[in-house]
Amino acid sequence: MKTIKLITLLFLIALFNNQIFAQGSTHYYVIQLATYSSWEDFAKDEQKFYANTGTADNNIYGEKVGNSIKVYLLDSQEGSAVFFYDYGRTQEVLATVRQNPNWKDAFRKGGVNWENLTYYGEVFDKYKNDIPEEFSSKGERIETKSEDSATSTDKEYKVQLGVYKEEKSKDFIINTYGFSKADAAAYDEIVTHDFVKVKNTICRRYYVGGFQSKKTAEPLKKDFEKKSKRKLMIVQR
Repeated sequence: MKTIKLITLLFLIALFNNQIFAQGSTHYYVIQLATYSSWEDFAKDEQKFYANTGTADNNIYGEKVGNSIKVYLLDSQEGSAVFFYDYGRTQEVLATVRQNPNWKDAFRKGGVNWENLTYYGEVFDKYKNDIPEEFSSKGERIETKSEDSATSTDKEYKVQLGVYKEEKSKDFIINTYGFSKADAAAYDEIVTHDFVKVKNTICRRYYVGGFQSKKTAEPLKKDFEKKSKRKLMIVQR
């Protein structure tokens, strides 16, 4: 009888631990920085969001929730935005963020759907008329050039894959972003890059595709987000 009770107890402990692990492995978070009553009010505070966040890039996004705009910080990984998964990492960044008087009440938040997120640069571009055409992730105006700029005069909408300090190989981009066999075969035709200054470093930005509107580029963005598990954005180049 004692043996049966011991086995039952061990089974229940193992089951409990498995459930805790399973739940923990699926948790993901953002850091909520602020709340605004409209996109326009968010855009008016543009300069506040170029401050140090404790991440490699200021991956800041807005989400419309009811009648409010929630502003979130995502983590950075290989030049792309990703959710915070590690508790220690989240707390480390949160501590840095709270040192900013504007974000002293920032907090960790879960359950955010990245399909609803809008990149802060797009918000500022849409809701303010005095934003220069080209900005880096740190808010500096820069001059950019693309490999195909000499032959193309019409701007296209492209999916931005990532920003890197050094040139990345074709295999790296293909493997990191989950290119299909067909996309990999057409790599030289569909992948382009330009340059952006981040602090004092000239970095390389990679793009894929070329569409005449954001709407037609959206399916490609969603496909690459799903395969790479990264938050991407559509830009006009």
